[in-house]
Amino acid sequence: MPSPTIANFFGDNASVLTSTTSITASASDPVLVIRASDFATWGSATAGATNPQKWLTNMMNKAYEFFQISANLSDQSINCVVTLAFVTLADRIVGSTTTRKRQFSYAVDIYAPDLGSNTPDPDDI
Repeated sequence: MPSPTIANFFGDNASVLTSTTSITASASDPVLVIRASDFATWGSATAGATNPQKWLTNMMNKAYEFFQISANLSDQSINCVVTLAFVTLADRIVGSTTTRKRQFSYAVDIYAPDLGSNTPDPDDI
């Protein structure tokens, strides 16, 4: 299986910018910009910038840090809460090689109005 791309993880229009460019955004189609340097606590997504797994891991770490170091975990008006469920060891098989790795399991709780759907609509959060 080929390595996942930024578009696989984040959508067809997602891209990593590595030079000055102009971004067009509107109220109906906003743009989220996150600099790799914002993730300096754990390293940077700059190395391998097109690897979506690095970006997602940085986002999870950043969200976890927000709830770990702030009083917001008890603020029930926040509807997306990320906590670290546990850390363990797991065997991962790539080709015919088994490697023992640390597994970081996050709990992501999203609270949305009870509209009967099994998938949360981000617009309702």
